[in-house]
Amino acid sequence: MKRIRSLIGALLVLVMLGSVVMPVMAKETKGTEKYKTKLGDIVISGNTAELTINNEKYRILVRQVGSDYLVRIQNSNGEDIWSGISKQNPIEQLKGVKISDIPIPPDANINIYPDKYTYRKDESGKVTIDVDNGGVSIGYTSYFILIPEGVSYNGVLDGPEPIGKINLTEDNSCYIVPEYGIVCGRGELLLWQAVHLSGYKKQIVLSVKYKNKGRFQFEAGTAVVDAIIGWGDASSDSFTVSVI
Repeated sequence: MKRIRSLIGALLVLVMLGSVVMPVMAKETKGTEKYKTKLGDIVISGNTAELTINNEKYRILVRQVGSDYLVRIQNSNGEDIWSGISKQNPIEQLKGVKISDIPIPPDANINIYPDKYTYRKDESGKVTIDVDNGGVSIGYTSYFILIPEGVSYNGVLDGPEPIGKINLTEDNSCYIVPEYGIVCGRGELLLWQAVHLSGYKKQIVLSVKYKNKGRFQFEAGTAVVDAIIGWGDASSDSFTVSVI
């Protein structure tokens, strides 16, 4: 997974220089070439480059527009994950991938809070997650919240749905969150992930219900990794509510 993100990041840096909008005119070259790089294997045929890593295929399509190049990068489903105009032909650049730019240190920030800090048994409430990760050219963000035992998760009221839900129990009380590390506890662990350009800023509002009396601690964390060189940063936050 990390190699895939590094590869996508390098490709995007190569094609993001000098983006403008203009008409399209195709210019193709002939022949097929194969290259092995530190990022992965590349097969170039004319105006198309294909990469297959861990059974995931990526494709770069290039059309020349005067002295510039219209570029599309597609995932294994044929969906565009980036498109724009480059001053250089990224396919030619891939024959000798070199990333020399000095990156900005990654900066991860997460903040979580309830709509109030005291509830009654069987009362519902809201939990807000604010994620603000930046300091990267191309970034990979991972974040989570652990909803403790005694509190039920009732869904997302606003924001993206989690990509994973893991029930942590006494027998299975720890989970490795990608890039962040090991998270342990009991309750329902919700996970989100995203690949992004520059910064990633998202607010998510969850609906929960407090089923038991007592004190309940919510924990959350986030990590952002520069997809080109692998530098990363992490942040965490928590709060406790009382149920009477």
